[in-house]
Amino acid sequence: MTDYYCHECAVAIGMVIPINAETLSLTGTSYQLDKYLKHTMPVSGTGKVSIFDDPDYEKIKDYAVTVALSGAVEVDSKGRTNLIWYAGEKVGVTYRDDAYYALADSVKVVFHDDQYKIHTFPVESQIGEVRKCKQCGKVTPI
Repeated sequence: MTDYYCHECAVAIGMVIPINAETLSLTGTSYQLDKYLKHTMPVSGTGKVSIFDDPDYEKIKDYAVTVALSGAVEVDSKGRTNLIWYAGEKVGVTYRDDAYYALADSVKVVFHDDQYKIHTFPVESQIGEVRKCKQCGKVTPI
């Protein structure tokens, strides 16, 4: 089961760790560089992958900071804490098995608390699904 928290509650209960824009690196390790390239370059093959429309490093870095400042929190079924921000505009596309799958209008940051693994990628919002904050009950826009 996946739980969601609004930004305010996530900050209040210590789930969101601020991201320092000056020290943040999204390509500082080979793991991060692989993830950056995966989500900025067109792909081919099987599986699902999302690609940012604009591969500009600074723009993607700014997304990571923005997500930490105003995004909601998703705690997935494996207990991983992810940050998600609804951008309100197209930020990329998702491909599945070499075919266009969906427009991506949100940004997800994973491993936000690990400076060696933190990375970000575009995701599609789940239109029609109402997700409420587990703490306060407010609807989260993700």
